[in-house]
Amino acid sequence: MREQFIDVLRTMGDASFAEAAAQGSNDELVYDILDFFDDSGVLDNPEGMVGHLIYVDEVKSVRRLAVLVEEVVGNSSLEAWKALSPFSSDLAARLVDRR
Repeated sequence: MREQFIDVLRTMGDASFAEAAAQGSNDELVYDILDFFDDSGVLDNPEGMVGHLIYVDEVKSVRRLAVLVEEVVGNSSLEAWKALSPFSSDLAARLVDRR
């Protein structure tokens, strides 16, 4: 499941995806991403995912990710996506380094 999480983060970290998502062009993929977060519970309860999906020192970053995702869900503006995209890309890289 960590691999899926990394894939989701990489997708959200892609600048062209973020721009298209802000314009409503990637709605199906955005819904798939949100479904992943709902199904995994990683954003709702990162502490509960320690040892299964993330490491203890990654909890704070996942909490920040949850805030950014909420901002995108509440206001799918280009600015919200531009804040989420680089954070997602950086987090994906940090998670990959810990495999």
